[in-house]
Amino acid sequence: MKAICVDQNNPHGYSEIIVARVDRDLGLGFTLKATENADKTEARFEYQGQFRGDCTYVLAYDATFDAGAVKPGEVYENSGTFEGTNGNVKNQIKYDRHFKGTISYRDGFGSFQVTKQVQGDNFPQNQSFDVVVNYELPAGKTAASYPGWQAPPNPAKLTAVIGQSITFDPPLPEGTKVTLTEVVPAATDAGTWDGYKFASNDPGVRILEEGRKASFTIVDKMTTAVELTNTFTAKPTPKPTPSSSSSTPAPAPSPSVSASSLAVPPKPQPPKVMPGLPKTGS
Repeated sequence: MKAICVDQNNPHGYSEIIVARVDRDLGLGFTLKATENADKTEARFEYQGQFRGDCTYVLAYDATFDAGAVKPGEVYENSGTFEGTNGNVKNQIKYDRHFKGTISYRDGFGSFQVTKQVQGDNFPQNQSFDVVVNYELPAGKTAASYPGWQAPPNPAKLTAVIGQSITFDPPLPEGTKVTLTEVVPAATDAGTWDGYKFASNDPGVRILEEGRKASFTIVDKMTTAVELTNTFTAKPTPKPTPSSSSSTPAPAPSPSVSASSLAVPPKPQPPKVMPGLPKTGS
């Protein structure tokens, strides 16, 4: 944990110092403890100390990925809550494929670029997106007003790719009004694309209809930057169901009966009496 404090003796007007580390006493009167859940997806921090009103305290931690786990274009978000208060913080980060290059426009022309992001899990990385480009030339101008310029269809289409910034070509004349929308892709076996939202840090870009439209005017020799984020909802992984087939127990085998066991026993015969002398009284 770091303290950033007002310091009139510092040329910057403030100074920084590490006041606590997890399970280490730095001798500055602060303690810091951390516990994680089994999956290491949640952490709880407990800290104590003499906090000064002229200091800002920053708690920093590292969140790393396994090799190859970061997906270009996916938006990652961390959030935290201060227990016992209504305070919470949230931060997002994303990874894009970038390259350095120089785009040269002829005088009086400019363009725009769209960077595609995705919020959600297990989305198809090879999905492409059709951005619809409607444009309106400056008042009183037609394509013939710009010799050598080949006007694109109106509306035109820009194909956005996840994690990449795509510049619209051909360039458009300065003062052209551009409006962008998107055709939401159809559902896939992996899930559904629920919607999209435009955003931009350029003050010249207007975000309309709760993010479903972006509108701006082409600036001479400039590339207007716009971000387009789609939301993906993955289908739940089916749980294996136990076999419900019931089998009727086989009947117990009947004991085998032999012919001899069915034989009728012989009829008992009266005992033979041998003849003897008749009994006489005394």
